[in-house]
Amino acid sequence: MTISPPSNVKKLNNIGSGVKIPASRIDRGSKPMSRLLTLKESAAYVGRSVPSMRELLYGHELKCIQKGNGKIWVDIRDLDAWIDKNKAYI
Repeated sequence: MTISPPSNVKKLNNIGSGVKIPASRIDRGSKPMSRLLTLKESAAYVGRSVPSMRELLYGHELKCIQKGNGKIWVDIRDLDAWIDKNKAYI
């Protein structure tokens, strides 16, 4: 018997952390979708570790929203802009 994740959860490939993000959080075709991802979700989205995401935030390469409880949220549009900015030919 094989156990599979719920249909609304999408496993991202090539991500060492094994973080699962509900498909509704990353699927651009579905509505409604939150623009804000947690730090863990944003790390999975760009394929980096949480500590390396913190380095990007502390180095002012990415903007974030930090609520009073200390939880960090990153706008998915900022992540897409960062990806576009760092693209290069090899």
